[in-house]
Amino acid sequence: DQDECRWFDVLEGFSENEFYPIGVRCDDRGRVHAIHIWWNNMSGTIPPELSYFADSLEELSFTGNAVSGTIPPELGKLAELRQLFLLENCLSGDVPESLFELSNLEQATLAGNSDLSGSLNGFCDGDKYRGDLNFMTANCDSCPNSPALIECDCCICCDI
Repeated sequence: DQDECRWFDVLEGFSENEFYPIGVRCDDRGRVHAIHIWWNNMSGTIPPELSYFADSLEELSFTGNAVSGTIPPELGKLAELRQLFLLENCLSGDVPESLFELSNLEQATLAGNSDLSGSLNGFCDGDKYRGDLNFMTANCDSCPNSPALIECDCCICCDI
């Protein structure tokens, strides 16, 4: 069984580019801290087993790949997650309400998934959401020339 802190070998090294890191990064205790797989032609679904990193994973990015299927509700268990970047994939189905439990989430990008639907208004309601989300994109009503599949009253939208 290979240690997940060595997964970066599959991607031929971890890029130290501070704006576009690629690979798996671990903290000083050997726990998975970040998974960044940007524009890497990755396909398949998001594994619900990512929730096993609930006490350590702070950054998750699968931006610009061919990830398909639904967003697993188990991602709502990632208590330390600060960044969730799922931009430009092939995700479908409703955004799970369990994501509203991510009270440490600061940034989320879900735009560019033409079959993703549902509501993100749970992040907009201060009575329900106690997090510090300061940046979110999705394909919603205020995005010109983009299908409005996501309901979100507080999103910064992109036309992707």
